[in-house]
Amino acid sequence: MDLFSILISKRLRSAREKASATQDALAAALGLKDRQSVSAIEVGERTITPEELVKAAKFLGQPLEYFTDPYLVTEQNAFSFRARKMDGPALDQFRQSAERLISAQRRFRAHLKETPSPVHSQLQDLTKSTPVWEAAVKGEQLAAAWELGTIPSRRLRDVAEEKLNISIFYIDAPVAVSGAACRLDDGDVILINREESEGRRNFDLGHEIFHLLSWMVMPPELFELAAENLVGKRNKTEMLADAFASGLLMPSAEIKSRWASESSSELVSWLTHHAAEVGVSTMALYWRLVNLGLISKDEHPFPRCKAPAAREIPNLYNRAFVQRLHDVLDRGHLTAIRATEVIDCSLTELVQLFHSYEMEPPFPH
Repeated sequence: MDLFSILISKRLRSAREKASATQDALAAALGLKDRQSVSAIEVGERTITPEELVKAAKFLGQPLEYFTDPYLVTEQNAFSFRARKMDGPALDQFRQSAERLISAQRRFRAHLKETPSPVHSQLQDLTKSTPVWEAAVKGEQLAAAWELGTIPSRRLRDVAEEKLNISIFYIDAPVAVSGAACRLDDGDVILINREESEGRRNFDLGHEIFHLLSWMVMPPELFELAAENLVGKRNKTEMLADAFASGLLMPSAEIKSRWASESSSELVSWLTHHAAEVGVSTMALYWRLVNLGLISKDEHPFPRCKAPAAREIPNLYNRAFVQRLHDVLDRGHLTAIRATEVIDCSLTELVQLFHSYEMEPPFPH
């Protein structure tokens, strides 16, 4: 069976499961004699006919492109979104934007004949029964193994992309949304709201890395509220993800050393100064002090700290994506006008995007 037929067979099963339809029901809709005929199509033993595919699309409530477009994001349970509030329209808008971006990257990689890696790294020995402190230790161990140094936030993005083959995009997103993780067959993706403060961006990155590294054992919820906006008991997986991010970004030896040298300082001043240097939020650093036993939350409740100073906003997307976009334009696989539609921008903004990465646009402007 050719690759296109295999794609359709996988999408057929996925669409049927999404629709909660049985093989018997789909067989009846397609005019087939029994469920074994549908099973044969889904496992690649038989090719579906064009007429049957049209019937299947109608019965399962999917457009034909769902089955035939190799660049669409159709994997089940592929997304996990992190937000401050459950704003349905904003989250739907963000998901559509995320799917367009991922779809564009898939198109570009296909045009450039890149071969995606089918291998996904996973953390060992972590389950929902794992103590929260152990997840923080795992984060520290990863930072040490990757040689991220005393301030891991400075190199985390570059090293994570290199070591895990994750595409990490900084994007414009609704205010309510911090970011998302997306686990895909041909390469994982993390999306971070670039308008967030630097500390929140770094922590969200560490949090989403945990989800991608534990997805097989602890798949995250589709939508998750940030801890400070949650009322009631937290999901254990999210607690583990936050602890992992804390250990990853704030090595215990470094935090203890900083505390020992300046613990006489006023807590607000200490948190504000060192959070900026370490690249985390004051709240994240406060809870790291508590969890390391350096302060007591009863004796030292979280203080109100000044908002972070004006910061530099990262460039849109990432260099690798923009380079791919440049290459497909340069090779004639895409027109500039079509490119603006694909990534939802104006021609002026497209030129600015290339200039932000010190690239000359491969078209007259």
